[in-house]
Amino acid sequence: MDQQSQGRRLSPKKGPSTGAKIAIAAAAVVLALLIGGYAALCAYASSGDRIYPNVSVLGVEIGGMDREAAKAALESALSDCLASGEITLSLSEETATLSTAGAAGFADLDAALAPLSPATDGSPVFLRGLRFLTHFFSSTDADAPLALTQEGAGQIGQAAEQLTRSVPAPVVETTWESDGERITFHKGETGQAVDAGALEADVLAALTQAAADLTADLPPLTVEAALQEAPPAQPDFSAIAEEVFVAPQDAYLDGEKKEIVPSVTGVSLDEEAAQALLSRTGEGEDCTLSLTFTEPETTTAGLEEVLFRDLLGSAESRVTGTAARISNVNIGQGYIDGTILMPDEVFSYMALVAPYSAERGFKPASVYAGGGSRDELGGGLCQVSSTLYLATLRANLEIVERYQHAYVVSYLPAGMDATIYSNRLDFKFKNTTGYPMRVDFRMEKRSDGYYWLVAELYGTKTDDTYVVVTNKVLSTTPYQTVYQIDDTVPAGTRVKEEDPHTGQKVEVYRNVYSGDGTLISSTLESVNNFKKLDRLYRINSADAAKYGVDPVTGGVEGSVPAVAEPSPSPEVTPSPSPEVTPSPEPSPSPEATPGPEGSPSPQVTPSAAPAPSPSPEATPTAEPPAASAAPSPAPQETPPAASASPAGARSGCPALHFSGGCPQFCGQPPESAVSAVSRARVVLFAPECATIMRTEQGQKP
Repeated sequence: MDQQSQGRRLSPKKGPSTGAKIAIAAAAVVLALLIGGYAALCAYASSGDRIYPNVSVLGVEIGGMDREAAKAALESALSDCLASGEITLSLSEETATLSTAGAAGFADLDAALAPLSPATDGSPVFLRGLRFLTHFFSSTDADAPLALTQEGAGQIGQAAEQLTRSVPAPVVETTWESDGERITFHKGETGQAVDAGALEADVLAALTQAAADLTADLPPLTVEAALQEAPPAQPDFSAIAEEVFVAPQDAYLDGEKKEIVPSVTGVSLDEEAAQALLSRTGEGEDCTLSLTFTEPETTTAGLEEVLFRDLLGSAESRVTGTAARISNVNIGQGYIDGTILMPDEVFSYMALVAPYSAERGFKPASVYAGGGSRDELGGGLCQVSSTLYLATLRANLEIVERYQHAYVVSYLPAGMDATIYSNRLDFKFKNTTGYPMRVDFRMEKRSDGYYWLVAELYGTKTDDTYVVVTNKVLSTTPYQTVYQIDDTVPAGTRVKEEDPHTGQKVEVYRNVYSGDGTLISSTLESVNNFKKLDRLYRINSADAAKYGVDPVTGGVEGSVPAVAEPSPSPEVTPSPSPEVTPSPEPSPSPEATPGPEGSPSPQVTPSAAPAPSPSPEATPTAEPPAASAAPSPAPQETPPAASASPAGARSGCPALHFSGGCPQFCGQPPESAVSAVSRARVVLFAPECATIMRTEQGQKP
């Protein structure tokens, strides 16, 4: 027994047959293929954003479409279905009609399509192949939940109101009104009303049932409205508050119109207080609540109190000269009077007053040009710019552009002037106060019989400082009396051509003081180099010895020993031509006298005595401003110009060409003539040529 058992254990074990092995292998291959195919199917189903096959929504076939295409197809079908549909709402004998065209309802297509696409149905990837196969072998028709659009709900609400009006005892709604200070509520009363909520639900249910198949036309629908007992609706207090609300606005100065824009008081409604008040009010009764007012930070009255309240700086000067000059000054100040400057705005004299033309009212009056005086339109306007300049210094404002006169003016202290000319020399300053400011000008005739020009700058002061402007004369250059030979002047007489000016070098300082008089700072404002201007007479050559000048060339008084005369000859000063009366007063002021400030200085504007021949013309040349400590050339009221041949010069002896035919210099070579001319201030080329050439000492003509 043991041996048999042992023998059995030692015998070889038999395996599967060859056929079985082949079957197993084939089954494994098939299984692998099936698994691989299913995996591929799952991958295919998961790729893209396709709808499962054999799927329709509300009767519209969308299977196999991508999600966006399916949505577009459904929207088109829904629009076609609802395009001509109508819903009739009825209450007893009263009816109202709704149009379903894009208003009564819409399908939530995103919600309907979500479970119909492998990408959005939420199933695991390994199950998507199975779901794909399920839809592939069977069809699915899904619903799309319908909802009312905002427009559709609004239509139903309006229809409900229309139907409610036919109710015997409708609800009386609460109303309100406001007089700008108070708001009054008229509380409504309970009554019967169409149940709008129930009507919306009934309309939506009927619409959903009728639109189950979008491929068919929507049939006519009728929905019966139901009544309910309802209290008046609660007012929309937020909407009421928004309607009565007025935002507070500060008063301000319009920078373009230069006008004060009035402030606006804010108005608001306390919504909680209004709601509480209305809840305590019985139906059919009224209740009134005061509105809340909020004043702006800057009221109109407050701005008017601050705006232009303080005199920042002022200056005045006495206006003298001809009636034309006085008129020009008056017209010029009128163009500036009332000008308002916003913070950091730059004032330009030229922008307001120029062009200095007859069309703007200006008249010819004396100006200095080319070393002498002549009449030009707008003569005297420099007094306006100069007076304003001194006022701006006293207001402690920033000077942007300023030029001095060629000669010291008589109407203001030396160095406190500002000349202007044509479109080349301007006077500018900047409003650095941080507040709007106003420039006031006026001309007034005082008890002394003179006209006075007054400039005042008004703004807002934030401290108690003030400015005192002082000047310091560093040096002076005396003028001389010069005689010019002119045999057209009767012997024994002389004609004055120019009033004299002493040359000066002047420093001007801006001194800032605190309110108690303590000096805070002293700043050099400008260094001014004023030229001298000699007193000039025209005399007959027969009187040359009497004044000690060369009988041919003239010259400085006393340059040739004078011949004793028993008595001096009388001076002849031509009478001034009649002038147009100035704007403010009919008569011109008397002879110029020193200005109201500082020591007396000669008048810049000469007398109106006409010369027998016109003064030489000049070509203007602008000079830099004297605003630094370094001396700078002094610009003139009208810039100097290039010399031209004087009127009356014989054609064979023009003043600047030294051609032959006239005695003394005309026949000499130019170099000799120039050398001779440079030794005399005034040179006569020849009495018979009536040619006069005036030149500075040492300056070539």
